Amino acid sequence: MVVLGGKLNVRQLHAILILCVILQSQSRLVHSRFSIEVAGDQVASIGDDRKTEIKKLFNSLKPNGKRSALVLGFDTDESSDSESYAQFYNDFQKLPEKKPTNQTLLLVRDGAKLELASKLGYIASPQSGGWLLLGQTRYFEPKPRDKNEHLDGLEAEGSLKNFAFDYSRVWSTAEPQKIDYVRNQLRKKTKSEIDREYRRLPKDEREFHRNISDYEKIGWVSDGYYVADGYWSLIHGGAAWFEAREESRLVNLGKQKLSGELDKWFSKKKILDQYQSTFDTTRRNESEAKSNDMDAIWQRWSVLIGGEDSERIPTFTLERQSAQTRMIGRVLVDGNIHRSFLLEEDFGRAPRALARYDNPEIDFNKAKALFVGLIDIFISPNHETVVLLTEKELIGIDVETGSEIYREEHELKFNKVVMVEWAIGQHVAKWKQFLSSL
Repeated sequence: MVVLGGKLNVRQLHAILILCVILQSQSRLVHSRFSIEVAGDQVASIGDDRKTEIKKLFNSLKPNGKRSALVLGFDTDESSDSESYAQFYNDFQKLPEKKPTNQTLLLVRDGAKLELASKLGYIASPQSGGWLLLGQTRYFEPKPRDKNEHLDGLEAEGSLKNFAFDYSRVWSTAEPQKIDYVRNQLRKKTKSEIDREYRRLPKDEREFHRNISDYEKIGWVSDGYYVADGYWSLIHGGAAWFEAREESRLVNLGKQKLSGELDKWFSKKKILDQYQSTFDTTRRNESEAKSNDMDAIWQRWSVLIGGEDSERIPTFTLERQSAQTRMIGRVLVDGNIHRSFLLEEDFGRAPRALARYDNPEIDFNKAKALFVGLIDIFISPNHETVVLLTEKELIGIDVETGSEIYREEHELKFNKVVMVEWAIGQHVAKWKQFLSSL
């Protein structure tokens, strides 16, 4: 500021101060606008960088079309039963009622839009001959039928909660209007089986016929078959005083008869070699190896792995791991004289006969760096849509642009994905129409 010669009066000084305030205010405003513009450019830059990284992740895909539908099935059993028989080592609780133990979601892509078109409290599986609906039903008797001084005494002192029978079974029907009927009939059939077994027992043994769990659920389902997972257990004392064994079997649904035996898909030599390699690199190096004879354990287990016991033929299931459908071998081995468990081994990608379509190769670790809490990735057969499942959200990506076209919290509490099926073209509308009507 230039001041001319002479003294300034009070009025002049006041005017000068007001001018300074105005100039300072304008300076702040200009600086503020500049900051906002720069911040906006930074946000845009970050968004563009993210799209670029997403496009790089999926750059091997060749989008062709804008219509697809994805059906996902989930195991949503929140009860202790989903832990297999491991629950009985702890303070387990048998719930009088359960929430739905399965869910199905239908996501539909039509043009630029991806929407959640249907949500069901059971599995809806597309089969070659039409839709099949599946789920789990339960027969539960909370109170034992006979008195047992020892077991009732354990409950009185708080070391055991007795129950009678807890049986779960997989139901299925092709007719939606018969779901309740099929469930009820299966419960009645299960109760009849329990009653027959109970009547066959000598009267002096019936008091011990309690605390029995026979649990079965859907481990995986696809066209023509499903895998039933489960366990059987009998508690006869306090914590860790129980008999138990895990179970797994393939159930054929269609005319095609698929084998549930592992050695029908791989040679016995490959099965033995793969199991032994994992046994040598893990169990032999664990701390328990110091107190156990690993050679003796392997000798016992190798007989079962090799399929030499006709009552324990190695089987398999399918599981989603790192955005792939994998074939998991299972062999029932003894943990001790009271309990047996399924020893698992990864045999790689599932054959096409078991999983008609699976994702192309994707760098799952890079995807996890881009999407917090990533669990799985599902890529449409026409490569135009990617659906990402995280711990909290479902996210849809348009492959061509790398932009998000869907992001919603899913509120799912699930143990695993048990079904992945895609439709494209004219089948999309048919899937949406059917599942939306249920």
